Order: sequence, then C-alpha cells, then structure tokens
Amino acid sequence: MATTDAEIDAIDCARFVTCAPAIHATRVSGQLGDCYDWIWTSIASTHVRGQRINKNTYTFLSLNNAPNELFDSYLNHVPAFAAACFYVAYKFGGLDALSANVAPGCWMVVSSLHARNMDDEQAFEAMVQMVVWAAHRNWSDGHIWAHKLLAQAEQAQSPRQRLQAAMTFITPANCYVDGTPQEWAVRALRDHRGAMLGHECLQAHAVALAGPSEWRERQAEILAEISKFREECVAAVRAGESELEVLEQRVSILHPLIFVLMQWGEVEDIVIVLGTWYRAPHAEAADSDVLVIVPTLSGGAGYIWPGGRWLTGTGSFVSHDAMQLAAGTALGSYFRGSEGDHLPDGYEEFRFDIVDAAKGHVFEAAMAKHYRFEELKERLPTGWSPRATLVFPSGPEPVQALLAKMADVMAPIEISFEHPRPTRPIRRVAVWRGGPWHDVFELDAICHVADRAGWTVDVHGSDDATREDLRSFYENEEADVVWVISHGAHDPFAVRGTGLHLPDETLVGLEDLRGWTTPGDGRRLLVLNSCSGATAQGRAGIARIGLAQSLVSGYQAVVGHLWPVHWTAGLAFGAVLAASLEDDPTEAAVLTAAKRMRSPDQLLAFLEDRFEGCGDLLERLRRSGEDLSSITNWGCPVLLT
Repeated sequence: MATTDAEIDAIDCARFVTCAPAIHATRVSGQLGDCYDWIWTSIASTHVRGQRINKNTYTFLSLNNAPNELFDSYLNHVPAFAAACFYVAYKFGGLDALSANVAPGCWMVVSSLHARNMDDEQAFEAMVQMVVWAAHRNWSDGHIWAHKLLAQAEQAQSPRQRLQAAMTFITPANCYVDGTPQEWAVRALRDHRGAMLGHECLQAHAVALAGPSEWRERQAEILAEISKFREECVAAVRAGESELEVLEQRVSILHPLIFVLMQWGEVEDIVIVLGTWYRAPHAEAADSDVLVIVPTLSGGAGYIWPGGRWLTGTGSFVSHDAMQLAAGTALGSYFRGSEGDHLPDGYEEFRFDIVDAAKGHVFEAAMAKHYRFEELKERLPTGWSPRATLVFPSGPEPVQALLAKMADVMAPIEISFEHPRPTRPIRRVAVWRGGPWHDVFELDAICHVADRAGWTVDVHGSDDATREDLRSFYENEEADVVWVISHGAHDPFAVRGTGLHLPDETLVGLEDLRGWTTPGDGRRLLVLNSCSGATAQGRAGIARIGLAQSLVSGYQAVVGHLWPVHWTAGLAFGAVLAASLEDDPTEAAVLTAAKRMRSPDQLLAFLEDRFEGCGDLLERLRRSGEDLSSITNWGCPVLLT
C-alpha cells in the first residue's frame, strides 16, 4: 500500500496512463458506457464501475510528487483522456461537473502539446472535441478556444487538421465563427475534399444541401456515401465490440440531413436515408407509408407523412425537458435535459430501475403536452392508417401507446425497414417457460385460448434448461407464434448485459440471440413477455440496442415491454394478447391488446368473459393493488416491425 505522497502520485499517474488505451478504444467503438467508466477509473481510485451517478474524489494534473518521466508520460496521454471526456460529456452524459472542472487544465495541456508539435493529431482532435463541448455548454472560453483552434490549424499546414477545423464549425460550435454551417460545409467540400474520410464527406454533403432540387440532384451520391460508410463501420467491428453500438454511435452523422428533410423533403426521403443505414444487407425495403416523428426538432415535435407535415418546434426545449424529467422519475432512469446533466444531489431520493406507477400520470401529461397528439389527429388524413410509425431519434417514451390513445393511430414502430413477409396463420404456438412465478397462469391462459382456437401449444423450458435448449426453441420452424415467459435483463451501458435469463440465472446475451436463425417461411410473431424485453439504449438513433429491436426483421415481428414490467401488467397483457390473437390472428392483435390495457375495469371484465375457468389467473389479477391505469403499465407493451 502506498504511504508517501510520491508513491500515491506515482500510482495515480500509472493508473491514468494504463487506462488511456481503453478510453480511446471504447470511445471510437461506440462503447460509451464502458468509456464513461474508464474515464472515471483513470482519475478516481474508488470509482465503482457501472454506477451512473458519481461523486468520486479524483486527482487530475496535480501530481507534483510523481517521477518526472512518469508524469511526462501522463501529460502525453491527456489528449486521449480529453477527447473522450468531452465527447462523452455532450454525447452520453454524466460528466458535466467533471468536464467543467478539468476543462481549463485540459485545454492548457492539449493546446500546448499541439503548439509544440503541430503533427500531434491526437492533441488537435482533443481541441476539436473541447470546442464542440464548449458550444453545448455555453462555456465562457469557447470563443477563445475556437479561434485558437483555427489559428493552430493554419500554422500546422496539415490538410487533415484544416479539414477538421472546418468541420468543427458545421456543428453547434458554429456560434463562435462567421458564416453559417452550410457555408462551412461548402468550404470543406471545396477546399479540403481530398483530406476527407468517408463519413466526413457524408457529413459535409448533408449540411451543405441548399434545398429540394439539390437533394434530388445529389440523392444517389449521398445514399451511396451512407451505404459505404455503414459498410466501413461494420467491417471495422472487432472481437468484443458490437455492430449495434458502432452504428448507433455514428448515426448522429445523419441528423443534419434528417432535420433538413423534415423541413422540405418527403416521407420517402427519410425512410430511404434511414433504411440505407439500418436495414440488413440484401433485405427487401419496406414501403414509405409511415408517420415519421422527430421528437426534438427545434425543441418541439416534428411530423411528416405522405402528403403532409407539421412542425411544432419554436426553439424552446421546455416541454421536452419536462417530459424527460417525468420519464426519468416514473421509470427510474437517468435523465438529462437540454442544459445538460441534472446535479447528482437530485438523485439522492431516486430509485434507479424501479418503475413508479404513481408517477405515470405526470409522465403521460408531460408527453401529451410535448407531442400534442390531439392536435396532430386533426391534421392527419381522415381514415389514414399508416403501416408503421418511425421515431427518430427515439427515447424511452411510449409513443405508440399514447399516439393510439390520443390520435387513434394504431401502428407498429418501424425498426427493421424490411418489407414484411405474409403473416403466418396461427397453427402452432411454442412457449418458453423461463422461471417467473406467474408463468403457470400465463401458460394456462394461452392453453385456454388454444383449446378454443384449435392451436397446438408446445411447451419448452425446464429448471435445468440450457442455452442450446433456448436456441432450439427459438429456431423452431413450425412455430407461428414464439412466446417467451422469462426474466429479461437490460444494461443501459453495454450490449453484453442485455438478454434473457435461463432458470439458473445464466444470461443468454443479445449478441447470441441475434445470431440465431429466424425461420424464413412467412412472418411469425415473437412475444417477449419479460421485463425489459424492448428496453433500448438511447444513442440518438432509433434505439436499436435492445433485445426486441435486435430480433425484428421482415420475417419476424416482435412484441416486448419498454421497461421492467410489473407482474400484474405482464400477466394481464399475456392473457389479453392470447384472447386478441384468437379474434384476429395477426400482428394487429398486439395493438388491440395494448388498447384493452388502458381501462382496468373493462380489461378485467373482458378477461372474466374470455377466461372462465381460469380462476387462479383471474383471482391474482383481482387481488393485485397495482395501478393499471398508469401509463407505466398500459403503455409498456410495444409492437415492433
């Protein structure tokens, strides 16, 4: 154990240097949750990995007693730390206080290192990330930093650094310079095209677009660049990394293009752009009969549909921030607003991962105020029923449920961008019993309906079920409905903690599951009636990093729960879904079942009528004190296509 100041400082230096490669690797691979942990680990010896709210005691730069050679190495690794710290701060969150505290020291080190060695690309990249961060935070020295960045790029005479400087000002950092983001993008394409990497060319083209005619002229070129960049991202995925994380990290490159297309494009344009990025290679494209929702367009919600649009944004984020706060409080999840992180003290009475039904009514009201679905209803074509709803970028809000309630739009959420195959008629239902205490009652309900409907029910799973048993169940070619009653897991930081638990608590991860084969004869329905089956990480895309989301395709529609579902709501939904499938053996039955969940009294009456003889099921639902009128319960199920 270190006992002297020299030993303590030497250990702190060594830890910082040792963590630097992991900090860099996790940032560039999109593993921002892991990167967040490595940033803290590098400067705080007591950091607890996986903890979202931190008040760590840390040491940064003040290591005067460390050996000179070791401290020099420490300083040379500050650019890797700074590039990641400030990027994660504005992209992922949770580092506002830390980044503000270390900003002066970081800038002094990285700008000095670059001034001494103009070829130091890592120091220059750190400067770029700090300038962009400064714009997001309205940092007092942001203007000075921006002009120092431009001056040092000019002195360096490096084509790459001059390009990076120009590209910096197509971001919010444009507030520090003359000229619009569009003008800087045009300048980058005109003067620095030869130094561009694939994604930079795409970014510049997206921002440089002047209007619909220019988009039509360059659409094929831009789509080809999107496709090429996607291929490069996927090809660069290494062992231990996930294609899902890599794509979601970089999807923000498409934001400028999507936002301008919302202003003057057509719904087909947005579906084509996002489909090029998200759709599996060689899959047939879905049509554009969708309602597109952008929740954060100029602070408000933007809508576009075939033949129309409605943009509610005024530049104020008040309603969106209020909705984010209400969502975090009701769902027990970390939240941040347009001004950045909420202070750690605000979480002292907070219960992470505990859904609070009592807070659901405030959550619903905040959503209604932001999305204004009742007003949207008056603007949509009379009688129009979209094939799907596309939300980009998407968060944890139950958009599907509230849109159906307030605007009478009942449609699945677009995830795969694949043409749906013909729905398989229900002849055989495969059920996985994965361990929840109520699975016997849900199975009872399924079998009760199956007896009337003429379905065959195959029950899988046992106390000693293995991963291969689950795979055999999933890849069953005869099952038209694949129904999972199990414990689910979701990791808000990383892909590897998301999946399904076997009865012995072994986790079968998302990456394993998405590698299994979905039968190709028609389209089946996968029911994930498990906690967090459709919970997804929010990374400024369509929230693809979730179990249900990763299993959707043209051959499989998926229904899951957006957050940890209360057993009462899960059991009730399982029963009402089975009965709804009896009435309408298609995916639409999921939306009907979700609608029936809204009114607890009518729901119970429906179940009593349809499940006469299932006394144990009905008795448990009657005796539960859970508030099923809360959106945290009836809004939890979601259908994905």
